[in-house]
Amino acid sequence: MLHSAPPKSPLLGNIAGGVPIDDNSGDLGEIVFDFSAVGIRPRGETFALKVEGDSMVGAGINDGDVVIIEKRPHRSRNIVAALVDGRVTLKRYIEEEGRQLLRAENKQYRDIVLGEESRVQGVAIAVIHELDI
Repeated sequence: MLHSAPPKSPLLGNIAGGVPIDDNSGDLGEIVFDFSAVGIRPRGETFALKVEGDSMVGAGINDGDVVIIEKRPHRSRNIVAALVDGRVTLKRYIEEEGRQLLRAENKQYRDIVLGEESRVQGVAIAVIHELDI
């Protein structure tokens, strides 16, 4: 029986897990990740970003982790990669009282209101992090 190689996700750069950082996307290589081994079945294109900062620690996403992002429609409560004023950030997308917000999972950070120039680039579907042993 032939096995196909696990899919590859391009590692495009860093994403803020804190205050949004400049979009530094580029080709930093590829992450080979066997989604099926962990029961994930992406339906769209995926890419990877390395997290900088501590705004998502409440969701188990830490500084230095790699998040796998799938380009797909988002909905309220998804963790998303978003472009805000030309800067990228990883936050929880919230629809609340007629507003669209990006909310950190760390009380030290304020909500970001999504404006007309902002756009969600994809939904986080997996996190890869090194264990402290």
